[in-house]
Amino acid sequence: MNDFYKQPKILQWIEAILLVLFGFLPALAIIENGYSNPIYYLLFIIYVPVGQFAFTPIFKLIGVYKYYSPMLLGYMANDHQIDLHRGGGFSPPLVLSPAE
Repeated sequence: MNDFYKQPKILQWIEAILLVLFGFLPALAIIENGYSNPIYYLLFIIYVPVGQFAFTPIFKLIGVYKYYSPMLLGYMANDHQIDLHRGGGFSPPLVLSPAE
């Protein structure tokens, strides 16, 4: 498990909230500058991995993400399905559903 999750819960929450706030700032800057110059929208190519990094701790703490191993992420698991993501965030999901 990552050292981040070995910290006290209150410290995890503080750091996760700060990362979310700093994760939104580049997106807002891109959108605001994109109104006057649409070329700024190309910066979303760079922003997506940065935003994914910034939002992962809060998603883990609120239960949206569940790590089954360091390279296997389950997303929005429920009684009927679980979306499994292999490796990094750009891997295509493998959706497993029960047989009908």
